[in-house]
Amino acid sequence: LNEQKEKLADTIIIKGLNHFTVFVITTPDPDTIQRILINEIVPTAAAEWIELFNNGTQPVNLAAGTGWIIRNSAGNSQSLFALGTIAPAGRVVFNTPAAWLLDTAPETVTILNELGSTIDTVTISLTAPGFAVDHYPLALESVGRKTDGISEWKIFTAPTKGTANTTPVPAVGLVGVSSINPANGYPTWYK
Repeated sequence: LNEQKEKLADTIIIKGLNHFTVFVITTPDPDTIQRILINEIVPTAAAEWIELFNNGTQPVNLAAGTGWIIRNSAGNSQSLFALGTIAPAGRVVFNTPAAWLLDTAPETVTILNELGSTIDTVTISLTAPGFAVDHYPLALESVGRKTDGISEWKIFTAPTKGTANTTPVPAVGLVGVSSINPANGYPTWYK
């Protein structure tokens, strides 16, 4: 206890001690480069679900023994082990237990990795904090990232469970014309 200590940078040298052993205990690879995101949520159906998206370049293992969990607004957690591994740019769907989500705004969902670190949190809200949508998702609607992995969210009237989040492009076509002027081939309203 009375040994003299010198501090050099980040190293502590204890005089008179010429060897020591360092033990490093690791858990499964922590989420460092990978980025798992909450991508889409159906919070109001009889079968609620949450889609996760791997926005990273490496597969992420959520399987048994890794400790990944998802937590709701009430603080209730569920293991994600049954979802297995998510490939880069891949999606998996967590089917929630019945009535696990609050079905009302604000609704917060959080993913925590095997170290207990928050990886992603989403709050569905009609006002800040969280992202603002014009209404809480109705039956047969979901709320999700406008495109996989981006920060902009929207209401989907046709949920995209397990597939890419895309916004349908409106069809461009002819406007109904009631009559054509036979003399010039143009609609009668055209001068």
